[in-house]
Amino acid sequence: MSNSNPPSGPAGEPDPFEALLNGLRQEPPPDIPGVRRRSRQGEPEQAQPEAQAPGDVPTQAMPTAPEEEPPTEAVPPPVPASNPYQPNVDAPPYDAPTVAMPGAAAAGAFAASSPFPTAPTTVLGAGGGVPPMGPAGPAGGDGGPDEPGSRRGLLIGLAIAAGVLVVALIILLLVLFAQGSPGPQPTNAPSTSSRPTHATPTPTATTATPSPTPTPPAAIQSFTADSTIANCPDTNSVVTMKLNWATSGATQIGIASAQNMQDGIDQPYANNLPASQQGYEIPFSCSNATWTYTLTIADPNGQHRSQVVTVTRQVAPPPPPPAPKHAQITTFDVDESDIDQCETQASVMVTVEWATADSTTTTLSFSTGQSQNAVSGSYEYAYDCVSNVTVTLEATGTDNQKVSDTRTILYTP
Repeated sequence: MSNSNPPSGPAGEPDPFEALLNGLRQEPPPDIPGVRRRSRQGEPEQAQPEAQAPGDVPTQAMPTAPEEEPPTEAVPPPVPASNPYQPNVDAPPYDAPTVAMPGAAAAGAFAASSPFPTAPTTVLGAGGGVPPMGPAGPAGGDGGPDEPGSRRGLLIGLAIAAGVLVVALIILLLVLFAQGSPGPQPTNAPSTSSRPTHATPTPTATTATPSPTPTPPAAIQSFTADSTIANCPDTNSVVTMKLNWATSGATQIGIASAQNMQDGIDQPYANNLPASQQGYEIPFSCSNATWTYTLTIADPNGQHRSQVVTVTRQVAPPPPPPAPKHAQITTFDVDESDIDQCETQASVMVTVEWATADSTTTTLSFSTGQSQNAVSGSYEYAYDCVSNVTVTLEATGTDNQKVSDTRTILYTP
């Protein structure tokens, strides 16, 4: 847009627009952060500060328009993608289009919208006006001011966004910690806490599978005999021994009976016995000075384990001989019930019975010469019905003493 000469005021009065321009020429515009100010013709470019104090209101530079100044192209400063709020000090200056301000209405409007101090304005001719100003440039450029309220609002928005991010991060950490922490442990006493509690997932109750109980190995817990001495009356006798045992975990139990140890399952006296037994009877031959009984068990793997009990023979001494005793005649009878038959007969039979005790020898003799050697007995004697016959019983005791007794057989008509 080309510049036009401003209209002059009434005759004799100073031109207010010219006064405003003169004031701007005397006072250079303030530096704006992030914007490089173009130097006027003949002036060297000055480095602009990269930062401004918080709360400062950017001041729009209003350079003096020459009478024949070519239009200036507005170039917006590039904004880095990493931080849209960081000003770019290397961006070319942004100049708003220069407009002519011929009328008082334009001057009043410009003064009202401009942040620069202005001199009092008057009406610049009747019906005069200025064309509407173009769109304002980006904040911080020459095209328009940067309002303090907008910057303060931007800072407040950034602070709120940062606070929201911090709160979200804390909540995320709490949720992750609650999910990774173990479930609550049961306690006997209730506990109180001032910290806020977060809902934790209820652990699912699972039934623990009990581990199988290991099977103890097969073992012989005990193996004994009521006595390890066999009391034999003599070396030809057989006596009975009693064995006792207790086992665990065995699949088979057997007992061997032999002179020495041997496997009770492979060479058994008895097999498939109970796991425990008391008073098991087994014979012992007194012809052996010692004898071995072996208890053998088999475990689930088929291995054999054995224990032995050894029994020793002891022969009892013979009893002492009995004390000498005197012989006794306990019975001596002569049956003469048939002797009356001698009236009609020439002879009759007479029965003699006897018995003795504690005698070593016994003799029954008749006076007619007959005799019998026996400790007891019965004898039929033929009596001739005439003779007088004497019957004598004599016994000798263990004391070598003799005892005797007599009877008489005689028929009297």
